Amino acid sequence: MTTARVLSADATTTHQPTPQTSGRAGTMSLLASEIVWSTKIFLRNPIGVLFALVLPMFFLVLFNVLTDRGELYDGLPFVQWNLAGITVFVVASSCFINLAIATVFSREAGTLRRMRSTPLPPGVYVLSRVLTNSLVALFSTLLMVFVAWAVFGLQLKPLPAIAGLLALLVGVLAYSALGMAVANIVPTQETSIPIVMFLSFPLLFAAGVFFPLEGAPQALITAMDLMPVRPFGMALQQALDPATSGLAIAWQELGVLAAWGLLGTFLASRFFRWEPRGSG
Repeated sequence: MTTARVLSADATTTHQPTPQTSGRAGTMSLLASEIVWSTKIFLRNPIGVLFALVLPMFFLVLFNVLTDRGELYDGLPFVQWNLAGITVFVVASSCFINLAIATVFSREAGTLRRMRSTPLPPGVYVLSRVLTNSLVALFSTLLMVFVAWAVFGLQLKPLPAIAGLLALLVGVLAYSALGMAVANIVPTQETSIPIVMFLSFPLLFAAGVFFPLEGAPQALITAMDLMPVRPFGMALQQALDPATSGLAIAWQELGVLAAWGLLGTFLASRFFRWEPRGSG
């Protein structure tokens, strides 16, 4: 089975939307039904499951087994620092990479066009895909937090944990918006994977979330401070710092992340395409 065929599961699966009902309760019922359906589609996608659930847990366990957990990274015990970096990877994989590629496949296979002609409100269809990927990222993160706490001695404090959840929420929203925006500039199914990977992995590795940027050129650090990856990681690191007391919200970093989210929302809503390229 080729990667393209795996990732096109959503585009080729026949789906009959739940009959539309009126009112807010009806809309919420439709949304819940679509989230259940898109979750089933996600679980049939081995590449998506690999990137969003399997690889993050594998990296968490592997790095903590192989590394001296007493060593400090950017002033944090390794398990605290490592969890922040892998959480960034989880959110980027689920809410940016998977969402952008799946949207391109659905659009180019004509699924989005067909869904738009059904009684299902288009906004419900799009929102269900965004929420499904967000829930996958949240589930994967909570699972890693539990393993890191139970096995590797992760330290958690109530107030900083609230700041961590806030950073996670802002990150999920920002990366989802950017994923939908990037889907608009990808022309074909064949180019979706290389383009999305090219936009994500260099930033992930250059942002210092997988290894400290000690000794890196200041220009690189300044540039990464303005990108959406490093501020997300720093906000999570601050919330996971055992020395932090009180509500450790990294307002400046979350502001940068929110600005990227607003830009992604504008671009996604302004240029979103339901029709395959070349369909006229």
